[in-house]
Amino acid sequence: MLYRTTSPTVACLCLAALHATAAQTRSTPFSQSFSATTGPTISEHLDASASPMPFAGMGVEARLRYDRSAGRWNTSLAIDGARRSYSSRADAGTNVRERAYDGAFTATVLRDIGAGPASRFSAGLALDVRGGLLSHQYADPGATTTDYVNGYALLGPAVRWRYPVFGGAAIARLSVPLVGIAHHPYTDARIDQASPSLRAVSATMLRGYDASLGFESSARRRVGLVAEFHARALDYADLQQARMTSTALTAGVIVRFGRTHP
Repeated sequence: MLYRTTSPTVACLCLAALHATAAQTRSTPFSQSFSATTGPTISEHLDASASPMPFAGMGVEARLRYDRSAGRWNTSLAIDGARRSYSSRADAGTNVRERAYDGAFTATVLRDIGAGPASRFSAGLALDVRGGLLSHQYADPGATTTDYVNGYALLGPAVRWRYPVFGGAAIARLSVPLVGIAHHPYTDARIDQASPSLRAVSATMLRGYDASLGFESSARRRVGLVAEFHARALDYADLQQARMTSTALTAGVIVRFGRTHP
């Protein structure tokens, strides 16, 4: 009789303890984090202002990201920088080369709309401000070099999915630009240093995406490791087409701080 009375009680207590333990491992107790990552990147691009031929190459990419959560709202600020070196198969064996220095600032505001006992799905808006300098070296004896600049300010929807795994968290992000402003002149910046020429663009002229899949270790500790696969594409169908795709595999450190959730 005593066994029949105490067994359900013990079972309920065990289930409650397991649920509490799972809840603690599923969510991070920190409201803010800062991460720094770097790694190799592979890119392919076409800028008709410099050359009608596509170029491909490798480089190094670095990223700083700050994340903050407040209730069901999440904000993220990221700064990217990359140095890339390009060559073209059509110009193999020549001195034709391209170098690119790219930078981006991304601000994202998301709201949780599907927070379950384990995973969290958020949706909102992303502002992506990016620009770069492209240096094209020709195959003439003097190795003539021309510089081209570009800049974009883009706005579009963004989503994020976070899922606890292996004591950390797997995070998938995606944003797609719909409207924005573009600055893409067709003249050598070394010769023509005119003021920026801004043009409003929409999804009919500019298409692209910014996606990443990452993992953050030790979700309940202040310091952890982070690894991320990042893919980005932008196709600007203007008078002279500009297209760029890149993938990067980066790793680094994440530091968590801020208010601790109960």
